Amino acid sequence: MGDPTPPAWMAVAARKWLEDAGAIGKDAAGGDVCAAAIMSVEGIIKVSVHYDISYFVPAKHHDEVEMDGRVVDRKGRMTAVTIEVRKKETGELVAIGRQWMTTSRPKGSQGSKL
Repeated sequence: MGDPTPPAWMAVAARKWLEDAGAIGKDAAGGDVCAAAIMSVEGIIKVSVHYDISYFVPAKHHDEVEMDGRVVDRKGRMTAVTIEVRKKETGELVAIGRQWMTTSRPKGSQGSKL
């Protein structure tokens, strides 16, 4: 992608957003992690256009998992993100999610003029 490193405030804002949404800790959600990955790179929250998840092994209710979300591509207003979910204890892959997200309107847009 070749973009310069995003400002540190973006990662801080993404972490705060996850904490406020209750997504850090026992109730983490894949979609929230994808949105935070985009926020840490682009500084904005986007809306989902497509979401796909593949499950490989079950995780039990009290299993601790780790989620790693990454921005993998950008095309115009669209951003592609992947997330890996692994069991914390063994590193075993539980699931992979893929998500395309976009801004709801172009930057600087004030909405409809109708």
